[in-house]
Amino acid sequence: MKREIHGKETLLEFHAGSLHMGDLGVFREEAGKRGMPDIHIPSRILKEYSFHEGTLSFTPDLSDLFQGGEPTKAYYDIQNELIRKAEESTGSKRIFVKEIKPPSAGSISLSYVKGSDMETSISVIATKRSAMNSKQEIHYADKDHVEKVLAGGHEMIYV
Repeated sequence: MKREIHGKETLLEFHAGSLHMGDLGVFREEAGKRGMPDIHIPSRILKEYSFHEGTLSFTPDLSDLFQGGEPTKAYYDIQNELIRKAEESTGSKRIFVKEIKPPSAGSISLSYVKGSDMETSISVIATKRSAMNSKQEIHYADKDHVEKVLAGGHEMIYV
């Protein structure tokens, strides 16, 4: 499949997965190892809600593959290596994968629930910004209450 990236014809797609954890201590430790901030939840919330799940979403490190938004020689070297593998393949395999640098965490999310039936929940999401991911989309329904708030000197959106 061919893709158009930055006006140049390229063939590579980049993917990174997520890691889900149900233990808050393990989650905080893993997030810290991957350079994500420790999100402190106000103690009054923790009295009424219990931790349900944390998710680390990974972002592939493409810094060696793009300079100024354009593919580099390293990018085309990987692309050509995978094309050669596909051309040399005699089997039915159609997709070839190459692992690049270990991905770093690009965002974290935590969910807290209230009650045994999880009738109420609170989700906290933090996303790292980068040149490749400079904007964050926030999705909400018309019936939701949305406002900008200042928390610890940082402007945030409360939904």
